[in-house]
Amino acid sequence: MLSRARSLPLYLRRHLNSSLYSNAYLILLAGLVPAASGYVFWAVIARVMSVEQVGVASALIAVTAFLTLLSGLDLGTLLIRHLPETTNKVALINTAIWLRVGLSAIASIIFLIGLSLWSPAQQFLNNSLLIAAAFVVANVLQSVNELALHFFVAYRRAGIGLNKNIYISLIRFPIVILAAMVLHGVDGLGVFLCVTLSTLIVLIYLFWKMLPAVEPKYRLRFEIVLSTVRGLLGYSAFNFLGELSLQVPLLLVPVIIANQLGNELSGIGYVVLMISGVVGQLPQGIARSLLSEGSHDLRQFRPNLLRALLLSFLLESVLIVGVLLTGRLLLSITFGPQYAARGTTFLILSTLSVLPMTVVYLYFSLQRIRGHIGQMALVGAIICVLTLGLIAILAPAHGLTGVGVGLLFGETIGAILTLPQIARSLQTPHHGPRQPIEYSSNHKTLALILSELFGAAHPDDIVLDIGRGSSSLLDVIRHAGGDSLRIVAVDVDAMALRAARRSQLQGENYYLYYNGYDLPLAPGSMNYIIAQELLEHVPDGHLFMRAIARVLKSGGHCLLTTPNSGRMARSAKSQSDRVKNYTAEELVNLAAESGLEVVDTFYRNHFFANVLDRLLLGVCPDSSSRFRFLALYEKGIDPFMTLIVQAEFKLMRNIPTGAQVFVLRKAVQTKI
Repeated sequence: MLSRARSLPLYLRRHLNSSLYSNAYLILLAGLVPAASGYVFWAVIARVMSVEQVGVASALIAVTAFLTLLSGLDLGTLLIRHLPETTNKVALINTAIWLRVGLSAIASIIFLIGLSLWSPAQQFLNNSLLIAAAFVVANVLQSVNELALHFFVAYRRAGIGLNKNIYISLIRFPIVILAAMVLHGVDGLGVFLCVTLSTLIVLIYLFWKMLPAVEPKYRLRFEIVLSTVRGLLGYSAFNFLGELSLQVPLLLVPVIIANQLGNELSGIGYVVLMISGVVGQLPQGIARSLLSEGSHDLRQFRPNLLRALLLSFLLESVLIVGVLLTGRLLLSITFGPQYAARGTTFLILSTLSVLPMTVVYLYFSLQRIRGHIGQMALVGAIICVLTLGLIAILAPAHGLTGVGVGLLFGETIGAILTLPQIARSLQTPHHGPRQPIEYSSNHKTLALILSELFGAAHPDDIVLDIGRGSSSLLDVIRHAGGDSLRIVAVDVDAMALRAARRSQLQGENYYLYYNGYDLPLAPGSMNYIIAQELLEHVPDGHLFMRAIARVLKSGGHCLLTTPNSGRMARSAKSQSDRVKNYTAEELVNLAAESGLEVVDTFYRNHFFANVLDRLLLGVCPDSSSRFRFLALYEKGIDPFMTLIVQAEFKLMRNIPTGAQVFVLRKAVQTKI
C-alpha cells in the first residue's frame, strides 16, 4: 500500500533538507543556546549575589543591548537582504563592521554624558574614567558580536553563528569563576565585565577562522567603502526604525523597572524576560530565515511564508503550554521563592505576547522582501508607542503585572494591524477572469501544488493541460507558473476551446482539439503535463497513460488527479460517468507499465475549506448572486479562507495515503 507518511528518519531528513527549516533551526539554536546557558548562569549568580546586584548587572546588559540596537542602523538585516547579490562582499562586510564600531562608540559616549537625565540608576558608570571606557568598549564588542551572526545567516551558514554563541556561553563561566577567585568576589559590574571579556575572546577567533570559512577572501581591515552602502542607506534607515520600535520595549523594560520600581524588581523582571525570551527567539529566528530564503529565491517566498507561520505557531504553542504549567515551579526552584511570588504573572503575560509577536515579525520579513519598509516602520512605531505608553501608565500602580499587560496588548494590536497583509500575501495572485467561487478551495489547493511543481521551471518550459479547455484551471496554472511559461490546452470539447480563446489570458497560450487518445504533439515536447479528474472517465487507462508518457520529456513531470477508490463512498463509486475508479496501488502500477514513476502524493479534500465553500453556496445559491457577492468575498473573506486552505494543506499533506480522498500525482519521471 502506497503511504505518504514515510518513516520518521526519512521524513526528518526531508524536512531538514529544506534550507528554510534548517537555517531557521540553527538561528533558533544560536539564540536559544545563550538563553539556556544564561538561564543557568543567572541562576547561579542569583544564589551567590543579592537581588540588588543581580539587578545592577542585568540593567547594564539591558543597556548594552539597547545601545547595540540603537546604534546598529539594522545593518544586519541589510546584510541578509543584499549580501547574496553583492559582488564586492568583503568590502560590504568590513564597511558594516566599522560603521557599527563607530556608531556604537558614539552612542555609548552620548549615553554616559546624559546618564543623570535618562538613567540615574546607572550613575556609578561615571565614577571612574576607567569604568566609563570599559563600558564603551563593552558596547562596541557587543555590537560587532550581534552583527556577526547576520554574516552567517546571509550565507545560509547559521550553524557557524551557532558555534560562536556556544563558545561565548561556555567561556563566561570560567572567566567569572576565575575573577571571583582572584578578586575575592565580584559585584554586578564585575559580572558585566566578565561577560564582555568572553565576547572579546570569541570575536578574535571569529575574525581569524570563522568568517574566512564562509568567505575565503575575507580579511579584517579598516575599510569603509560608502559606495557599497550608499544606495542601501535609505532601506537600512527605515529597517532600523522598524526594528528599533519592536525591540525598544523589550530592551527598556529592565531599565524602566529599575528607575520606577527599583533594582530589586528590575532583577526579577530581567530573569522573567530571559525565560520568555527563549520563546521569543522562535519568531525572530524563523523570520530571519524567511528573509534569507526570500533574498536567495523570491519565487518560493509565498509557500515559505506559510511554512514559517505554521512552524512558529506549532513550536511556540508547545513552549507556552510548558511555561504556563511549570513557570512558578521553575522560578522557585532555580531562582528562589521571591522570584516565583513576584514574577509568575509577569512571566505568563510576557510569554503569551510571543504569539501576536510572531505575526508582526513575519510581516516585517514580508515588507523587507517587498521593499515596503516605510509601512513596516509605521507599524513598528505604533506598537512601540502603545506598549511603552501602557507600561508607563500601568507599572507604577500594578508593578510587573502592569508591564506584562502593556507588552501583551501592544503586540496584539500589532498582529491585528499586520495579519490582513500576511493573509493577502498567502493568497495566489489573480490577474484577469476569476473562476466561480464554489471552486475556490480546490483551486487554491491546486495552486499550492503547482507552485511546488513549477519551483524549478525555466522560462521557456511548456505546460500541457489535458481536458481543460475552459479558462478557470488555465488561470490557476498561469499564476502558479508565471507569465513566461507556455501553456498548451487540449480538449475534446471544441466549444470549450473557443471560450478559452476568447478569455484572453495573459501569457503565451495554445488551444488544440484532440480525439481523447492521440495527443497532437511531438514526442518528448512537454516539460509538464496536468491531467485533472480524467483517468476515471477514460475507457482504456493504459492507452491514456502511454499517450502522456510519449509527449512528456525525459525528466518531465505530470500532475495527475483521480478519486481514490480505496476511500470513496459507495454512491460515488457508482457514478455513471466514471468508467473505472483506481486505488493508489493500481495507479502506481498503471504508471509503471507506461514508463512513469509516482514520486509524490498530496491530500486535497480539506474539511474546513469544504465547509466554507458549502456555506458560501448557501449564501449565494445561484450564479448571478455569486458574482454580485464576489467583490465583498475577495476583500473580506477570501484572504482568510486562503490562509485556512493553505494551513490545512500543510498539515494534511503528511497524513497516511489511506486517509486521503483525492490523490494527486506529482513529479512523474520517465525512465526512458
